[in-house]
Amino acid sequence: THLLGELRRAAAAGSGADPADLLRERVAAAIHAGRLQPLDRLPSIRAAAQALGIEKHAMVRAYDALEEVGLVEKRERSGVFVLPMQQAYEEPLGETAHWLAGVLAGACDHQIRIPHLPDLLRRSTAAARLRCACVESDLDSQAELRREAAHQFGLDAYALSEPLRDPAAGVPEALREADVLVTTAFHAHELRPVAERLDKPLVVARLRPERVAAIEEHLRRRPLTVVCTDPAYGERIRRLFGGARPERVRVVLAGEARALAALDPAVPVLMTRAARQRPTTGHLRMVVPFSPAFASEFARTLSSLVIRLNVKRGHGPG
Repeated sequence: THLLGELRRAAAAGSGADPADLLRERVAAAIHAGRLQPLDRLPSIRAAAQALGIEKHAMVRAYDALEEVGLVEKRERSGVFVLPMQQAYEEPLGETAHWLAGVLAGACDHQIRIPHLPDLLRRSTAAARLRCACVESDLDSQAELRREAAHQFGLDAYALSEPLRDPAAGVPEALREADVLVTTAFHAHELRPVAERLDKPLVVARLRPERVAAIEEHLRRRPLTVVCTDPAYGERIRRLFGGARPERVRVVLAGEARALAALDPAVPVLMTRAARQRPTTGHLRMVVPFSPAFASEFARTLSSLVIRLNVKRGHGPG
């Protein structure tokens, strides 16, 4: 190993240094340079003693000295291992705080000072007010797309139905005025040529895989009740998940107070955010939470666009 080679060279130089001091200096240097990583195994006592040309008992004392200063740990019948140098003195961070610590560490890697990060973030994402047209054919999907773009990304988001019901009518002004177009796979085929004609970015959202898995798992055990505001949304869910037994997907509209009251509150339902805003649905449990509704690449793509558009307008980092 590299450490054995260092010890042999030190012995050949004949420095006459104490073996414990020499070993500590070489191990510390290897850790500092990254040649030794936490949990790496050091050479055996016999091999290290032979490399330095000293007695085995002297090498035992040298390894004991390394352990005393916290560089290594001796494990019976296993060997001597490098200890981590970083020590955490507080309780482990929660999930969000752990993610944020990673963000701050990444900023340091890019030589971005932590106190400057909030201003950089603001200039890169919110300095320019961007308009987002959310195109969907049912009201519940429209509301979810609009809410995600507005609440999560701070965009000036507004909802539209299918954009080209009558091609002879031309492109709606609401699409012409948008900076970003957002839709789902159901309407991407008709919106893509519009986006190309207008030279505007198009982002296509798909359902989050965990959300799909939770719905499918529910259907394996029992029928699914969909609570929504637009019957078209319920029919879409029936087509998506009903398969050969569409009758296992029941649709109840948020305005049907009697049907909602008859639902068993102990059995979770698939409810849209728009339906949850109705007072008649507050007693119902949900199969999956509202957010996040869309797969992670939707957030990554839209985030990249927001930054690019801010940079293009001279607000963000180059």
